[in-house]
Amino acid sequence: MNCLSNPLRRVASLAALAALALYAAPASATLIDLGPPYSDTAPVIGSSLSVTEFKAPTAGVVTLTVIDDNLGALLQSLETYISTNGVTKYTLTGPGSLVFTVESQQRFAASIYAVAKPSPGYGAYDLRVDFAAQAVSVPLPAGAWLLVSGVAGLTGLRRRRRDAQMS
Repeated sequence: MNCLSNPLRRVASLAALAALALYAAPASATLIDLGPPYSDTAPVIGSSLSVTEFKAPTAGVVTLTVIDDNLGALLQSLETYISTNGVTKYTLTGPGSLVFTVESQQRFAASIYAVAKPSPGYGAYDLRVDFAAQAVSVPLPAGAWLLVSGVAGLTGLRRRRRDAQMS
């Protein structure tokens, strides 16, 4: 019996492959700093597992889109796993989009597993990653509160002296 016939075993096997690829990524793995939108087309011959790492410069929202190139609908399956710190956080089955938030200067990896149909045995998919920085509210520093309380204290002392001199 083929172990990939059971859908649950198949997903577990693919997740294990994706996790293994993250830890055993070749030295030539690409780390891409997000800024302008990232776009790439990846060919698939038979099956393909690609892992691309991204680094967000600040907190923000990431939109990751995976599209079958529709070269005659040549891809049999297309699965995407988004991982941070070695843990798979999001999964996308088939073409589509994932929208998720990242923390300040956070790294994440997109593992894409694609299988071409047996005939003709090849295909391609497009990967696009858009990043939008979130507006961050800047808190009033503690030093400002200290300054305000100091000025209020000096004003109170001055008033107390003035009242003491008048009486």
